[in-house]
Parts: sequence; C-alpha cells; structure tokens
Amino acid sequence: MSWTGALTIGEFADGRHGSVGSCATNPGDPFEKYQAAYRKWERHAIGSRALTSTLQSSSNEVASKLTYQFMSNTRIMTTLALREHTVPKLFKRIAPITRCERYVTLLCVLQIAFAVQSVLFRADCLMVPKPAVCGPPANWWEKYLPTWSTLFATAVGAAFTIPGPLVLLTLFKKMPIQEMMTDREKALQRNIWRCKQCLGWVIALCVDAFVCVWLIMFAGYFGMTSS
Repeated sequence: MSWTGALTIGEFADGRHGSVGSCATNPGDPFEKYQAAYRKWERHAIGSRALTSTLQSSSNEVASKLTYQFMSNTRIMTTLALREHTVPKLFKRIAPITRCERYVTLLCVLQIAFAVQSVLFRADCLMVPKPAVCGPPANWWEKYLPTWSTLFATAVGAAFTIPGPLVLLTLFKKMPIQEMMTDREKALQRNIWRCKQCLGWVIALCVDAFVCVWLIMFAGYFGMTSS
C-alpha cells in the first residue's frame, strides 16, 4: 500500500482514496469500525449546527488552556509575575473584595512588620558615650550588608504579618453562594456581609492608627536622643 498525498478526515473515513479503499474489505478490520464510527459522528454532529457550535466552543476552551506550551520562557515568566505578584492584584477588579479593602489589607501588613521590627530595635549605639562595638565600619558599604540580626528581625516581622491578612480577608471576602435562597435568606446574608465588613474596617483602622502613633513616638524619641 502506498500513500499518494495528504488526506482529509472525510476522504480517510469514506475511503475515497484508492489505496485506503482497497484496504477496507474486511468487516472485522479496525479500519471498518473507524469508518462506521466516523460516519455516525458525521451524521449526528456535523449535520447539526448546534452540536457543531458546542463542539467548537469546547475545543476552543481546551485549546486556550494549552496555549502556554507554545509560549516562550520569557512570556511565561512575565505572565506568572503579573498574575502572582502583589502589586498587579491591587488594581484588578475582583467581585469578592474591593480595591480599597485590598489596599488597607496591604497597608496593615506593612504597618505590623514595621512595628515588630521597631520593637526588636536595639538602642545601644545611641548611648553617650557609645560602646566600642558601635564604631564606624571599615568601609562605607559594610553597613548595608545583611547580618543575623536583620535576618532574624525580618523573619519575625514576616511571621507576625501572616495573621493580619488572614483575619481581614476572612472578614472582607464575600464569596458567591451557588444555592437558591429565599428573600429572607438573602437579606440575612447581606446583613452578615455588612457586619463582617464593618468589623474588618474597624480592626484595620485601629491597627493602622496604633502603629502610626507607635512609629511616630519611636522615631521622635530616638531622633531627639541621637541629636
């Protein structure tokens, strides 16, 4: 058997090509079963526009999820960075949580991290006279190098910032409800969302106000002492 050219699906199934048609002589051959299956699909699917559009939309949906296999590494990394980074998420419209709620959640995280690091701050080098260990570094760039103290303070600050966003996001987020609800249940659910939202705003504003006052007092005290 020899192939003389590329075949379409219809030519392959109908046996219009000479070499293929000559092979379709055995009723028990898998090719005969394929022919019968294709003709049945062609009668019921291709003949119906509704089914054809359904099949086309399904295939397009699957194909859209596989397009990443044809992307370059640079495009994949750019797409992931824009999708997973915190800053782009602040401006995207999301139904369960508003932009202002996302802004105040991020602000609360930063405020808690700054407050924890200020608690761990040591003022030994602000004493008069200064201890011997507080001498100036040999090179100007050495004061920017990370140390075990800065690493520990960063880790503790990051650990203390985890509960804040979890609590605020739990109070702010309004997840869609799939089941059918009566008017009374809908009103009750809306009231629950409003109460949780108000509680989240009260917690966020109280935390931000307290940390702002704390940081102002901290900066003012050590600033006057160092002068």
